[in-house]
Formats: sequence, C-alpha cells, structure tokens
Amino acid sequence: MGDFNLSPITCDLTPLVKGVSNGTGKVLSLLFGKKIAKAEAVKKLIAAQAERQSRLLLEGKATLDENSNFIDYEKIAEDNINQCIELAVNETMYRDNEPSDEDISMTFFNKWREHAKTIDEPHLKQLWSKILVDEIYTPNSISLRVLNTLSMLSTNEANLFVNSMKYMINNEAIISDLIPENQRDKILENLFSIGAISEMPNKGFRFVTGLNFFFDGGYKCFHFPQQMGKLCVIFKTIQKKDDGSDDITFQITKLTSVGRTLYNLAYSYNEKSSIELIESINKNMLETSNVQSISLYRIENGNLGYEIFSKQLI
Repeated sequence: MGDFNLSPITCDLTPLVKGVSNGTGKVLSLLFGKKIAKAEAVKKLIAAQAERQSRLLLEGKATLDENSNFIDYEKIAEDNINQCIELAVNETMYRDNEPSDEDISMTFFNKWREHAKTIDEPHLKQLWSKILVDEIYTPNSISLRVLNTLSMLSTNEANLFVNSMKYMINNEAIISDLIPENQRDKILENLFSIGAISEMPNKGFRFVTGLNFFFDGGYKCFHFPQQMGKLCVIFKTIQKKDDGSDDITFQITKLTSVGRTLYNLAYSYNEKSSIELIESINKNMLETSNVQSISLYRIENGNLGYEIFSKQLI
C-alpha cells in the first residue's frame, strides 16, 4: 500500500525494558489490567512475541497451513490481537506528546479487540494499532460506527484511499476535477463504497465551489491548503480584475467522518505527493484558461514561506 507510515510489522520491544511512557502504559493496562505492574506487563508482552515467533519458525510458516493440517483458530486470533497490541506499543514509543488523562472507553476497546482477531494483513494491523493509539491519546475521537466501518476495510481499499489523498484539501474534501480522468471513477467509487464520501459527484450537475484568493502584483491567485495546512497550492492567473468573471471553481466533495478519520490515521507529511499533484494538472482539468502557473508553498507561522515547486501552464 502507499503505506500508513507506521512502524514495521516486526516490533523491537526491548527498549520497553528501560522505560515505559504514559501512552505505552495505557496500552499495557488495557491488555493486562491495571493491577499488573508495568515491568511485569512488558515481560509478558515480550514473552508472547517471542513465543509466537518461535512457534512460527518451528512450523516453517507465518500464514495458514496449505497442507490441510489442523489449524488452531483461537491461537491465530490471539496472535492477531497480540501483534496489533505490539504495534500499538511500538507506536507509542515514538510519540512525544502525552496521552489524555481520560481513559479509553472499554466498550471501544472490546470492539477493537474483537475486530483485531480477524485482521491478518500486516498493513491493516498497522492501521488497526494506530486506531487504538489515537483513541488512547484522544478518547472519543473515533465513534463505534466509524470503528465498525474501518474494520471492513481491505488492503486494496486502504491503498486506493492513500493514493487519493494527494487530491484532498487537508482532511476536509476531495477535488474530483484534479484526479486524472482515467483514474477518477475508480477512486471516487472506492471512496464512496468505503463511506469516505457521502455521495458520488454528479456528472450531469456540477456543484462547484470557488477557492479563496489574494492579489499578488495585481494578479489574482487562488489557493487551497494541503498536508494539514503545512503546504499551500496556488494557482496564479493572468486575471487582474476582481469581477468574478473567470474565477477558478472545482467540483469539491466533502469527506465523511470515516474519510476524515482515515485521513488522520494515514497522514504523514509528504511534500512529494503534493508535487506529484501539481505535475499531473493540465489545462483540461481547469474551467478557466487564465491560469499562468501552479505553485507549492510551505506555510510558516501562518504565512506563505518559500516556494517548493512551480509549474508554468501558459
């Protein structure tokens, strides 16, 4: 998948012996209970990891048996849960901020645990572990309805979502006009099927939204944010007057709560994807022929910083 930029599927848990952060402690408490000391919980988790890896090594497999041998489904479910927990612990080890003082809902954790039993794909385990950690750090940020929808996500669907993020305005909406025409239907249908957008853009009726703008040297510049507001895409036009006669408008579809949650989980600062977006834009995607250039700027202290990339259209 375009990956969720999480930790590797094989976790090195030995650093836990030296210290346990508050976030890690919360994950361990969910797994083993608050009565068990953190040091003891760490030992149990490392032992479970070692036991699973040794067993798989001795069996000569890391997936289901292809020779019709007896399969212990309960053991597989336990392995899936433990590996998701290991990845969650690994995720907390790389976080600088502190988790909320509020405890995660046990209803949420029990639902999360039930879904974790059936998750076999490594990338989805990474996603599932991050869901738990995000909820621990910000309780009640992911509803049970969204959790249930995310549990049905396939690796292919997750891949397609990640690949579509470059066409999005932060975690708010997707600009369908900027998706290459040969990919547009596939991407939008995928987003709709997983509940990331509430409706398919109607080809027969264009609901368009104008972009914000400012004037630079007398030229009208339209813009929208990307990468959680860290970057800004700017369309500089040859239009000098502000009569709205040739403004840039796009067909914009808002993300649902599922789409916003997925974006937040998958997001990792990536200038390359925003540059790829600009490189893919051509005149046919724009409703106006007045666009002179498209640029990517970094945002610094709420203002335009330096230009990262620019492309001439005229």
